Parts: sequence; structure tokens; C-alpha cells
Amino acid sequence: GFDAKYAIKAGVAYAIESRRKSLLMDEQNYKNITMPHLGKISGFIPRPQKEIKIADQAMTQVHVQPHEPQSAVGRLSGGNQQKIAIARWLTFPPKVFIASEPTRGMDVGAKKEVLGILRDFRNQGYGVLVVSSEPETALAVADRIIVMSHGRIVATMPNSESLDKDALMRLV
Repeated sequence: GFDAKYAIKAGVAYAIESRRKSLLMDEQNYKNITMPHLGKISGFIPRPQKEIKIADQAMTQVHVQPHEPQSAVGRLSGGNQQKIAIARWLTFPPKVFIASEPTRGMDVGAKKEVLGILRDFRNQGYGVLVVSSEPETALAVADRIIVMSHGRIVATMPNSESLDKDALMRLV
């Protein structure tokens, strides 16, 4: 199984498809952002003011609206919840960031923002692995695309301007 503690120590972050399973919906935004790093931030002793400051900076980077670190994450839209899930890795960035279906169920504007955040991670030199059933997501973020069908790899290719959604769908 997946061992989150080991993954974090190894420098791997994983944003799962279900925001409801990866976030504590009744908890405040700042707690959701700082929780995986509480040991580094404060030696596991809650220090709300320090955590709020860190979360505030991360929320600014990913453009969470409304920008309310002390509000419950469950009050945010799905797109902003996904930004919180990503923001938790900005303070102590991983070597590799894995995002499963990072834009599923989002409106066009939220998708664009989340894809921009993932591209920024990639452009800063972090490894970004995106698992998506939406070809547009892969085309927007990936340097290299692996197409799978029924659990098998059917194509591997570099992303290019000549590649489009229809070309990817024909491979499935």
C-alpha cells in the first residue's frame, strides 16, 4: 500500500483524485496546508500564527479565493479545494509531485489555474507526474505522454505542438 509518511520523507507528494479524501473538509485551510509538515514547522507543537502565515503565503501562490486561511476548506469550490491540496506542497516542495485527475470536475477557469500551477512546479525543476483521463490536461502539462488502455501502455511520445486531443484519443 501507499505509505504517506515514507513518501514525504523520500520527497514524493501525491494529490489524489478525491479532494474529499485528501482534505479534512471541516478543518481550516491553514491546517490542511500545514498538517503534513507540522514536524518541520513547529516540532509537532501547534503554533497557529506561524501555520497561518505559512498557509497564507501558499494560498497567495495558488490564488485561492476567497483567501481565508482560517475558514473551513469545505466551504471552498472544488477548484479551490484542489488548490489547497496542491498548496500544502509549496512550503516544502517535493522532488516529485504526483497528481491524479487534478482537474476533474472543475470549471474551465479553475482548470486553467491548476494546470498553470503544475506547469510552474515543472518549470522550477520538480518532477511532475499527472495521471489524467482528460487528454487536454496531459497536453497542457506534460513534456512526455504515456497513453494507456485497459492497464497497458499503448504509446509513449514527447509532447509537441502537432499533438492534439484527437490524436491521443485514436491511440486508446
